[in-house]
Amino acid sequence: MRGTALMARNEIILSNIVNIPSGRAMAATYNGLLIINLYSPSGTARRTDRERFYTTEMTCVLQAASHNVIIWGDFNCVLHSVNTTGTFLTSRALMEITRGLALADTWKQDPFRPNYTHYSPNGAIRIDRIYTSHTLLVRKTGTEIIPAAFTDHHAVVLRLRINVSKVRRGRRGGR
Repeated sequence: MRGTALMARNEIILSNIVNIPSGRAMAATYNGLLIINLYSPSGTARRTDRERFYTTEMTCVLQAASHNVIIWGDFNCVLHSVNTTGTFLTSRALMEITRGLALADTWKQDPFRPNYTHYSPNGAIRIDRIYTSHTLLVRKTGTEIIPAAFTDHHAVVLRLRINVSKVRRGRRGGR
């Protein structure tokens, strides 16, 4: 089973929601910000499927890419060997996307105390990541990797300062 989801607080209204037919990615916009969640094909044997996913399926959600982009999810590969203790599965197509959109990984791996998001008998790997435009990186207030009880992956959390219009609910006026 595969699929992606986007959730937001009540006061954050997402628009222009796009789902790709395979269920492996979806995108939405908020206040000029393009938000994309993805789940790419996994494993060495599916390398061709992963490359095809990045070069063809992702194009429909990346068409709206502007200078404010966040892409997060399970990339099922790494771009740098510091993010794995085992096999170094990479993606040339993902590298081109991050380079072409000038995206930065929000996590800075400490070589002395590395953190990973997935552990197996073969090693540990940080396949769950968040990339942002450099214009958004300056708004970052924190990132963390935390265990999640409902999955074999750890969750990746990004905190950003964003302008949110307050939505007032309830009665106006008074009695």
